[in-house]
Amino acid sequence: MVEDRGSSLTFLSGAWRSIYFWLFVGCLLTVFAMWVHAYLPDKRLQLVQADTEAYIYADSSNHVEWQNMEELSWLCQIEDTYSDAFCGFTIVLAGEDGSGMDFTQYSEIRLDLSYSGPASLLRYYFRNREPGFSQRDNPETHKFMQTQIALEFLEGGLAIALDEFYVAEWWLSQFEVPREFSRPNFSNVTALGIDLPHPLQVGEHRLQLHSAELVGDWVSREQWYASIMVVWLVALVTAGVIRMIQLRQSVLRERRRLAELASRNRELRSQSARFRDLSRKDQLTGLLNRHGAIEAIEDLFSAPETLVSLLVIDIDHFKPVNDSHGHDVGDRILAELGRLLQDNIRRSDYVARWGGEEFIVLLPDTDEAGARMIAEKLRRLIAERRFEALPEVPITVSLGVGQRLPDEPYHQLFQRVDMALYRAKERGRNQTAAATIG
Repeated sequence: MVEDRGSSLTFLSGAWRSIYFWLFVGCLLTVFAMWVHAYLPDKRLQLVQADTEAYIYADSSNHVEWQNMEELSWLCQIEDTYSDAFCGFTIVLAGEDGSGMDFTQYSEIRLDLSYSGPASLLRYYFRNREPGFSQRDNPETHKFMQTQIALEFLEGGLAIALDEFYVAEWWLSQFEVPREFSRPNFSNVTALGIDLPHPLQVGEHRLQLHSAELVGDWVSREQWYASIMVVWLVALVTAGVIRMIQLRQSVLRERRRLAELASRNRELRSQSARFRDLSRKDQLTGLLNRHGAIEAIEDLFSAPETLVSLLVIDIDHFKPVNDSHGHDVGDRILAELGRLLQDNIRRSDYVARWGGEEFIVLLPDTDEAGARMIAEKLRRLIAERRFEALPEVPITVSLGVGQRLPDEPYHQLFQRVDMALYRAKERGRNQTAAATIG
Protein backbone atom coordinates (compact mmCIF):
# COMPACT_ATOMS: atom_id res chain seq x y z
CA MET A 1 0.00 0.00 0.00
CA VAL A 2 2.87 2.32 0.87
CA GLU A 3 4.63 1.37 -2.36
CA ASP A 4 1.49 2.18 -4.40
CA ARG A 5 1.21 5.61 -2.78
CA GLY A 6 4.90 6.31 -3.45
CA SER A 7 4.52 5.25 -7.07
CA SER A 8 1.57 7.62 -7.49
CA LEU A 9 3.51 10.55 -6.03
CA THR A 10 6.46 9.77 -8.29
CA PHE A 11 4.15 9.69 -11.31
CA LEU A 12 2.53 13.02 -10.39
CA SER A 13 5.92 14.61 -9.78
CA GLY A 14 7.18 13.40 -13.14
CA ALA A 15 4.02 14.55 -14.91
CA TRP A 16 4.35 18.03 -13.32
CA ARG A 17 7.87 18.33 -14.73
CA SER A 18 6.93 16.94 -18.16
CA ILE A 19 6.85 19.35 -21.07
CA TYR A 20 3.79 17.52 -22.40
CA PHE A 21 1.91 18.32 -19.21
CA TRP A 22 2.58 22.05 -19.64
CA LEU A 23 1.74 21.88 -23.31
CA PHE A 24 -1.62 20.36 -22.35
CA VAL A 25 -2.20 23.10 -19.75
CA GLY A 26 -1.17 25.75 -22.27
CA CYS A 27 -3.61 24.38 -24.85
CA LEU A 28 -6.45 24.49 -22.32
CA LEU A 29 -5.58 28.08 -21.38
CA THR A 30 -5.36 29.03 -25.07
CA VAL A 31 -8.83 27.64 -25.79
CA PHE A 32 -10.17 29.50 -22.75
CA ALA A 33 -8.51 32.77 -23.85
CA MET A 34 -9.96 32.43 -27.36
CA TRP A 35 -13.41 31.76 -25.91
CA VAL A 36 -13.29 34.65 -23.43
CA HIS A 37 -12.62 37.25 -26.17
CA ALA A 38 -16.30 37.22 -27.14
CA TYR A 39 -17.18 38.35 -23.59
CA LEU A 40 -14.76 41.25 -23.31
CA PRO A 41 -16.43 44.69 -22.87
CA ASP A 42 -16.95 46.74 -26.02
CA LYS A 43 -15.03 49.88 -26.84
CA ARG A 44 -17.57 52.70 -27.12
CA LEU A 45 -17.52 56.32 -28.23
CA GLN A 46 -20.47 58.66 -27.76
CA LEU A 47 -20.83 61.09 -30.66
CA VAL A 48 -23.73 63.05 -29.12
CA GLN A 49 -22.50 65.18 -26.23
CA ALA A 50 -23.79 68.26 -24.44
CA ASP A 51 -21.58 70.48 -26.61
CA THR A 52 -22.20 68.65 -29.87
CA GLU A 53 -21.97 71.00 -32.87
CA ALA A 54 -24.79 70.26 -35.30
CA TYR A 55 -26.70 72.01 -38.06
CA ILE A 56 -29.73 71.37 -40.27
CA TYR A 57 -30.16 72.18 -43.95
CA ALA A 58 -32.66 72.13 -46.81
CA ASP A 59 -32.97 73.40 -50.36
CA SER A 60 -34.68 76.74 -51.06
CA SER A 61 -37.99 75.14 -52.07
CA ASN A 62 -38.45 73.32 -48.78
CA HIS A 63 -38.25 74.19 -45.11
CA VAL A 64 -36.28 72.90 -42.13
CA GLU A 65 -36.32 74.11 -38.53
CA TRP A 66 -35.18 73.05 -35.09
CA GLN A 67 -37.92 71.77 -32.82
CA ASN A 68 -35.48 71.57 -29.92
CA MET A 69 -31.85 72.24 -30.79
CA GLU A 70 -30.51 71.04 -27.42
CA GLU A 71 -32.31 67.73 -27.83
CA LEU A 72 -31.37 67.47 -31.54
CA SER A 73 -34.98 67.45 -32.67
CA TRP A 74 -35.84 68.95 -36.05
CA LEU A 75 -38.61 69.20 -38.64
CA CYS A 76 -38.34 68.91 -42.43
CA GLN A 77 -41.38 70.38 -44.20
CA ILE A 78 -41.28 69.01 -47.77
CA GLU A 79 -43.45 70.80 -50.31
CA ASP A 80 -41.47 70.30 -53.50
CA THR A 81 -39.93 66.92 -54.46
CA TYR A 82 -37.94 67.98 -57.53
CA SER A 83 -34.75 65.99 -58.27
CA ASP A 84 -32.40 68.35 -56.39
CA ALA A 85 -34.56 68.66 -53.27
CA PHE A 86 -32.89 67.81 -49.96
CA CYS A 87 -33.31 68.15 -46.21
CA GLY A 88 -31.16 66.79 -43.43
CA PHE A 89 -29.01 67.08 -40.34
CA THR A 90 -25.26 66.93 -39.70
CA ILE A 91 -23.06 66.51 -36.62
CA VAL A 92 -19.65 68.17 -37.02
CA LEU A 93 -16.85 65.86 -35.88
CA ALA A 94 -13.84 67.82 -37.14
CA GLY A 95 -11.58 69.62 -34.66
CA GLU A 96 -10.53 73.25 -34.83
CA ASP A 97 -7.50 72.27 -36.92
CA GLY A 98 -9.75 70.58 -39.48
CA SER A 99 -8.68 67.06 -38.57
CA GLY A 100 -11.36 64.40 -38.22
CA MET A 101 -11.82 61.42 -35.92
CA ASP A 102 -10.33 57.97 -36.45
CA PHE A 103 -13.09 55.32 -36.49
CA THR A 104 -10.93 52.45 -37.75
CA GLN A 105 -11.00 50.76 -34.33
CA TYR A 106 -14.83 50.52 -34.42
CA SER A 107 -17.03 48.08 -36.28
CA GLU A 108 -20.52 49.61 -36.09
CA ILE A 109 -22.52 52.70 -35.14
CA ARG A 110 -25.63 52.44 -32.96
CA LEU A 111 -28.31 55.11 -33.27
CA ASP A 112 -31.30 55.89 -31.09
CA LEU A 113 -33.44 57.88 -33.52
CA SER A 114 -37.13 58.84 -33.51
CA TYR A 115 -38.98 59.55 -36.76
CA SER A 116 -42.52 60.33 -37.82
CA GLY A 117 -43.58 61.17 -41.33
CA PRO A 118 -44.35 59.68 -44.75
CA ALA A 119 -40.86 58.42 -45.64
CA SER A 120 -40.03 54.69 -45.78
CA LEU A 121 -36.23 55.12 -45.77
CA LEU A 122 -33.60 57.36 -44.21
CA ARG A 123 -30.10 57.94 -45.46
CA TYR A 124 -27.11 57.88 -43.08
CA TYR A 125 -23.72 59.16 -44.13
CA PHE A 126 -20.18 60.01 -43.01
CA ARG A 127 -17.72 62.47 -44.51
CA ASN A 128 -14.00 61.65 -44.41
CA ARG A 129 -11.26 64.18 -45.28
CA GLU A 130 -8.72 62.54 -47.61
CA PRO A 131 -5.16 63.96 -47.29
CA GLY A 132 -3.82 64.78 -50.74
CA PHE A 133 -7.32 65.17 -52.21
CA SER A 134 -9.88 66.81 -49.90
CA GLN A 135 -9.63 70.52 -49.23
CA ARG A 136 -9.63 71.33 -45.53
CA ASP A 137 -12.04 74.29 -45.77
CA ASN A 138 -14.36 72.74 -48.36
CA PRO A 139 -16.43 69.99 -46.69
CA GLU A 140 -17.99 69.10 -50.05
CA THR A 141 -14.62 67.60 -51.09
CA HIS A 142 -14.62 65.30 -48.05
CA LYS A 143 -15.47 61.74 -49.08
CA PHE A 144 -19.24 61.05 -48.87
CA MET A 145 -20.01 57.51 -47.62
CA GLN A 146 -23.66 56.54 -47.29
CA THR A 147 -26.20 53.80 -46.68
CA GLN A 148 -30.01 53.76 -46.75
CA ILE A 149 -32.05 51.71 -44.27
CA ALA A 150 -35.79 51.16 -43.98
CA LEU A 151 -37.57 52.80 -41.04
CA GLU A 152 -38.80 49.45 -39.75
CA PHE A 153 -35.30 48.83 -38.36
CA LEU A 154 -35.43 51.94 -36.12
CA GLU A 155 -37.57 50.22 -33.53
CA GLY A 156 -35.50 49.32 -30.49
CA GLY A 157 -32.41 51.14 -31.80
CA LEU A 158 -30.52 50.88 -35.07
CA ALA A 159 -27.09 49.24 -35.43
CA ILE A 160 -25.25 49.83 -38.70
CA ALA A 161 -21.99 48.04 -39.48
CA LEU A 162 -19.39 50.42 -40.91
CA ASP A 163 -18.82 48.04 -43.80
CA GLU A 164 -22.41 48.74 -44.92
CA PHE A 165 -21.36 52.25 -45.95
CA TYR A 166 -20.24 52.84 -49.53
CA VAL A 167 -18.86 55.86 -51.39
CA ALA A 168 -21.63 57.74 -53.20
CA GLU A 169 -21.43 57.57 -57.00
CA TRP A 170 -22.48 61.23 -57.36
CA TRP A 171 -19.51 62.31 -55.21
CA LEU A 172 -17.05 60.23 -57.25
CA SER A 173 -18.45 61.71 -60.46
CA GLN A 174 -18.73 65.33 -59.28
CA PHE A 175 -15.12 65.58 -58.11
CA GLU A 176 -13.60 63.21 -60.70
CA VAL A 177 -12.10 61.20 -57.85
CA PRO A 178 -8.97 59.14 -58.65
CA ARG A 179 -9.22 55.41 -58.09
CA GLU A 180 -6.99 55.46 -54.99
CA PHE A 181 -9.55 57.63 -53.15
CA SER A 182 -12.67 55.72 -54.28
CA ARG A 183 -12.88 53.20 -51.43
CA PRO A 184 -14.54 53.74 -48.01
CA ASN A 185 -12.19 55.17 -45.38
CA PHE A 186 -12.96 55.99 -41.75
CA SER A 187 -9.56 57.22 -40.59
CA ASN A 188 -10.35 60.97 -40.68
CA VAL A 189 -14.14 61.37 -40.27
CA THR A 190 -15.31 64.99 -40.16
CA ALA A 191 -19.12 64.64 -40.10
CA LEU A 192 -22.05 62.31 -39.41
CA GLY A 193 -25.35 63.06 -41.12
CA ILE A 194 -28.94 61.90 -41.52
CA ASP A 195 -31.17 63.07 -44.35
CA LEU A 196 -34.16 62.17 -46.52
CA PRO A 197 -33.24 60.09 -49.59
CA HIS A 198 -34.67 60.58 -53.07
CA PRO A 199 -37.44 60.60 -53.97
CA LEU A 200 -38.54 62.87 -51.07
CA GLN A 201 -42.10 62.48 -49.80
CA VAL A 202 -44.34 65.54 -49.41
CA GLY A 203 -45.31 66.28 -45.83
CA GLU A 204 -43.84 66.81 -42.36
CA HIS A 205 -40.85 64.72 -41.36
CA ARG A 206 -40.06 64.94 -37.63
CA LEU A 207 -36.78 63.50 -36.38
CA GLN A 208 -34.89 63.43 -33.10
CA LEU A 209 -31.47 61.91 -32.52
CA HIS A 210 -31.27 60.71 -28.93
CA SER A 211 -27.83 59.13 -29.14
CA ALA A 212 -25.14 58.02 -31.58
CA GLU A 213 -22.52 55.60 -30.36
CA LEU A 214 -19.62 53.86 -32.05
CA VAL A 215 -18.94 50.31 -30.91
CA GLY A 216 -15.88 48.15 -31.43
CA ASP A 217 -13.43 45.89 -29.68
CA TRP A 218 -10.87 47.28 -27.25
CA VAL A 219 -8.64 44.53 -28.52
CA SER A 220 -9.41 43.19 -31.98
CA ARG A 221 -9.64 39.48 -32.52
CA GLU A 222 -6.44 39.63 -34.57
CA GLN A 223 -4.58 41.49 -31.81
CA TRP A 224 -5.95 39.13 -29.18
CA TYR A 225 -4.78 36.07 -31.10
CA ALA A 226 -1.44 37.75 -31.78
CA SER A 227 -1.05 38.30 -28.02
CA ILE A 228 -1.77 34.63 -27.41
CA MET A 229 0.91 33.79 -29.94
CA VAL A 230 3.38 36.13 -28.19
CA VAL A 231 2.65 34.42 -24.86
CA TRP A 232 3.25 31.08 -26.51
CA LEU A 233 6.51 32.33 -27.98
CA VAL A 234 7.68 33.62 -24.60
CA ALA A 235 6.73 30.33 -22.95
CA LEU A 236 8.46 28.30 -25.62
CA VAL A 237 11.61 30.43 -25.43
CA THR A 238 11.64 30.02 -21.64
CA ALA A 239 11.24 26.27 -22.00
CA GLY A 240 14.00 26.30 -24.59
CA VAL A 241 16.35 28.15 -22.25
CA ILE A 242 15.71 25.63 -19.48
CA ARG A 243 16.27 22.83 -21.94
CA MET A 244 19.51 24.39 -23.16
CA ILE A 245 20.81 24.69 -19.60
CA GLN A 246 20.18 20.99 -19.11
CA LEU A 247 21.64 19.87 -22.42
CA ARG A 248 24.80 21.67 -23.49
CA GLN A 249 24.99 19.93 -26.81
CA SER A 250 21.45 20.95 -27.57
CA VAL A 251 22.46 24.54 -26.81
CA LEU A 252 25.25 24.40 -29.37
CA ARG A 253 22.98 22.96 -32.03
CA GLU A 254 20.32 25.55 -31.26
CA ARG A 255 22.85 28.35 -31.56
CA ARG A 256 23.96 27.11 -34.95
CA ARG A 257 20.35 26.89 -36.07
CA LEU A 258 19.56 30.37 -34.78
CA ALA A 259 22.67 31.72 -36.50
CA GLU A 260 21.48 30.20 -39.77
CA LEU A 261 18.01 31.67 -39.24
CA ALA A 262 19.50 35.09 -38.45
CA SER A 263 21.59 34.92 -41.60
CA ARG A 264 18.53 33.94 -43.60
CA ASN A 265 16.52 36.75 -42.00
CA ARG A 266 19.22 39.26 -42.98
CA GLU A 267 19.08 37.95 -46.52
CA LEU A 268 15.31 38.20 -46.51
CA ARG A 269 15.44 41.76 -45.14
CA SER A 270 17.96 42.68 -47.81
CA GLN A 271 15.77 41.11 -50.48
CA SER A 272 12.71 42.85 -49.05
CA ALA A 273 14.49 46.20 -49.23
CA ARG A 274 15.46 45.50 -52.84
CA PHE A 275 11.93 44.45 -53.74
CA ARG A 276 10.54 47.57 -52.03
CA ASP A 277 12.91 49.72 -54.08
CA LEU A 278 12.00 47.83 -57.27
CA SER A 279 8.31 48.39 -56.58
CA ARG A 280 8.95 52.16 -56.67
CA LYS A 281 11.27 52.18 -59.69
CA ASP A 282 10.59 51.79 -63.40
CA GLN A 283 12.79 48.88 -64.47
CA LEU A 284 13.43 50.23 -67.97
CA THR A 285 14.51 53.81 -67.13
CA GLY A 286 15.53 53.53 -63.48
CA LEU A 287 13.23 56.48 -62.68
CA LEU A 288 10.36 56.48 -60.21
CA ASN A 289 7.35 54.62 -61.50
CA ARG A 290 3.78 55.79 -60.93
CA HIS A 291 3.64 54.14 -57.48
CA GLY A 292 6.87 55.84 -56.42
CA ALA A 293 5.70 59.16 -57.84
CA ILE A 294 2.44 58.97 -55.88
CA GLU A 295 4.43 58.72 -52.63
CA ALA A 296 6.27 61.94 -53.54
CA ILE A 297 3.00 63.59 -54.63
CA GLU A 298 1.29 62.77 -51.33
CA ASP A 299 4.23 64.29 -49.45
CA LEU A 300 4.40 67.46 -51.57
CA PHE A 301 0.62 68.01 -51.63
CA SER A 302 -0.03 67.22 -47.96
CA ALA A 303 -0.05 70.93 -47.06
CA PRO A 304 -2.35 73.27 -49.06
CA GLU A 305 0.18 76.12 -49.13
CA THR A 306 3.12 74.11 -50.54
CA LEU A 307 4.69 75.74 -53.61
CA VAL A 308 5.30 73.16 -56.34
CA SER A 309 5.31 73.12 -60.12
CA LEU A 310 4.76 70.22 -62.50
CA LEU A 311 6.20 69.31 -65.91
CA VAL A 312 4.49 66.72 -68.12
CA ILE A 313 6.79 65.52 -70.92
CA ASP A 314 5.78 63.43 -73.94
CA ILE A 315 8.08 62.19 -76.74
CA ASP A 316 7.01 63.47 -80.16
CA HIS A 317 6.16 60.90 -82.86
CA PHE A 318 7.32 58.01 -80.69
CA LYS A 319 4.87 55.45 -82.10
CA PRO A 320 6.39 55.65 -85.63
CA VAL A 321 9.81 55.02 -84.05
CA ASN A 322 8.53 51.84 -82.43
CA ASP A 323 6.68 50.77 -85.57
CA SER A 324 9.61 51.42 -87.92
CA HIS A 325 12.59 50.39 -85.79
CA GLY A 326 11.13 48.00 -83.24
CA HIS A 327 10.32 48.21 -79.55
CA ASP A 328 13.88 47.32 -78.60
CA VAL A 329 15.11 50.59 -80.14
CA GLY A 330 12.20 52.43 -78.50
CA ASP A 331 13.10 50.98 -75.11
CA ARG A 332 16.74 52.05 -75.48
CA ILE A 333 15.62 55.59 -76.35
CA LEU A 334 13.35 55.66 -73.28
CA ALA A 335 16.20 54.45 -71.05
CA GLU A 336 18.62 57.05 -72.43
CA LEU A 337 16.03 59.80 -72.11
CA GLY A 338 15.41 58.76 -68.51
CA ARG A 339 19.12 59.11 -67.70
CA LEU A 340 19.25 62.50 -69.40
CA LEU A 341 16.29 63.78 -67.35
CA GLN A 342 17.71 62.40 -64.09
CA ASP A 343 21.12 63.98 -64.74
CA ASN A 344 19.71 67.43 -65.48
CA ILE A 345 17.31 68.10 -62.63
CA ARG A 346 18.02 69.35 -59.13
CA ARG A 347 18.57 67.02 -56.21
CA SER A 348 15.31 68.22 -54.64
CA ASP A 349 13.26 67.45 -57.78
CA TYR A 350 11.43 64.21 -58.64
CA VAL A 351 11.30 62.71 -62.12
CA ALA A 352 9.10 59.70 -62.92
CA ARG A 353 7.97 57.70 -65.89
CA TRP A 354 4.21 58.22 -65.76
CA GLY A 355 3.43 55.72 -68.49
CA GLY A 356 4.50 54.78 -72.01
CA GLU A 357 6.52 57.66 -73.41
CA GLU A 358 5.17 60.18 -70.88
CA PHE A 359 7.23 61.52 -67.99
CA ILE A 360 6.53 63.94 -65.14
CA VAL A 361 8.89 66.19 -63.16
CA LEU A 362 7.84 67.57 -59.76
CA LEU A 363 9.62 70.82 -58.86
CA PRO A 364 9.30 71.75 -55.16
CA ASP A 365 9.68 75.43 -54.17
CA THR A 366 9.54 76.46 -57.83
CA ASP A 367 7.15 78.96 -59.41
CA GLU A 368 5.95 78.83 -63.00
CA ALA A 369 8.72 81.08 -64.33
CA GLY A 370 11.41 78.85 -62.85
CA ALA A 371 9.60 75.75 -64.09
CA ARG A 372 9.50 77.14 -67.64
CA MET A 373 13.26 77.72 -67.56
CA ILE A 374 13.85 74.12 -66.48
CA ALA A 375 11.39 72.85 -69.09
CA GLU A 376 13.14 74.78 -71.88
CA LYS A 377 16.53 73.55 -70.72
CA LEU A 378 15.38 69.93 -70.86
CA ARG A 379 13.66 70.42 -74.23
CA ARG A 380 16.83 71.88 -75.81
CA LEU A 381 19.07 69.16 -74.34
CA ILE A 382 16.83 66.44 -75.77
CA ALA A 383 16.48 68.11 -79.19
CA GLU A 384 20.27 68.55 -79.48
CA ARG A 385 21.08 64.99 -78.43
CA ARG A 386 21.74 62.18 -80.88
CA PHE A 387 20.44 59.08 -79.20
CA GLU A 388 22.75 56.07 -79.44
CA ALA A 389 19.96 53.70 -80.38
CA LEU A 390 18.89 55.84 -83.37
CA PRO A 391 21.43 58.65 -84.09
CA GLU A 392 20.05 59.40 -87.56
CA VAL A 393 16.58 60.35 -86.26
CA PRO A 394 16.20 63.48 -84.10
CA ILE A 395 14.16 62.94 -80.94
CA THR A 396 12.13 65.83 -79.57
CA VAL A 397 9.63 66.26 -76.77
CA SER A 398 6.64 68.47 -76.03
CA LEU A 399 6.14 69.79 -72.51
CA GLY A 400 3.30 71.14 -70.41
CA VAL A 401 4.24 73.24 -67.38
CA GLY A 402 2.19 74.67 -64.53
CA GLN A 403 2.37 75.95 -60.97
CA ARG A 404 0.06 74.60 -58.28
CA LEU A 405 -2.74 76.96 -57.27
CA PRO A 406 -3.57 77.46 -53.56
CA ASP A 407 -5.28 74.34 -52.13
CA GLU A 408 -5.21 72.68 -55.57
CA PRO A 409 -5.01 68.86 -55.39
CA TYR A 410 -2.56 67.05 -57.63
CA HIS A 411 -5.09 65.55 -60.02
CA GLN A 412 -6.44 69.00 -60.95
CA LEU A 413 -2.92 70.41 -61.48
CA PHE A 414 -2.11 67.38 -63.66
CA GLN A 415 -5.24 67.93 -65.76
CA ARG A 416 -4.28 71.58 -66.41
CA VAL A 417 -0.68 70.74 -67.29
CA ASP A 418 -1.75 67.77 -69.44
CA MET A 419 -4.03 70.11 -71.43
CA ALA A 420 -1.06 72.46 -71.90
CA LEU A 421 0.94 69.51 -73.23
CA TYR A 422 -1.78 68.83 -75.81
CA ARG A 423 -1.65 72.50 -76.87
CA ALA A 424 2.10 72.17 -77.39
CA LYS A 425 1.44 69.11 -79.57
CA GLU A 426 -1.20 70.95 -81.59
CA ARG A 427 1.14 73.93 -82.15
CA GLY A 428 3.73 71.75 -83.89
CA ARG A 429 5.52 69.85 -81.08
CA ASN A 430 9.08 70.36 -79.75
CA GLN A 431 7.90 73.22 -77.55
CA THR A 432 6.67 74.13 -74.08
CA ALA A 433 3.17 75.34 -73.22
CA ALA A 434 2.04 76.79 -69.89
CA ALA A 435 -1.11 75.60 -68.12
CA THR A 436 -4.04 77.95 -67.92
CA ILE A 437 -5.98 78.74 -64.74
CA GLY A 438 -9.51 77.49 -64.45
